[in-house]
Amino acid sequence: MKIFPILFLFLSFSLRAMEISCESDSEYYAKSDIVFYGQVIDRVAVVEDDDESICWTQSSGPKCGSKIATFKISEILKGAPTDSVKVMAGDGCYCVSPYLEMGESYVVFAKFNKHYDSVFSLNGCATRPMSPVEFSEIKKKI
Repeated sequence: MKIFPILFLFLSFSLRAMEISCESDSEYYAKSDIVFYGQVIDRVAVVEDDDESICWTQSSGPKCGSKIATFKISEILKGAPTDSVKVMAGDGCYCVSPYLEMGESYVVFAKFNKHYDSVFSLNGCATRPMSPVEFSEIKKKI
């Protein structure tokens, strides 16, 4: 009977590890609808339905809960957005998604969002803060 709790604990850690395993930037590029480099110019919290939640939501702390960030685009690598785009990021407390800081520049890999018009869903494993020099290195690899 003691084996069941240990087995459950082991499986839960194994499943969590698979959930956050990351691929290469070129693989994320191929799977994305839009890839760009840009700066966060606005960020608002999103109240989600439990049925459509992209992650666990918490009300404590500024990084908790999903956000929609507006990016001013510096350079587009894939897709055809205008000079700005809205992207939904998962909960910065529990998901892989990064907490999108105002004024910070990111390389963003995202897909169309089926729940929100004119909003993309970012790939939290691939999207990350980046300097212009680092971004130019990423472009060479994709």
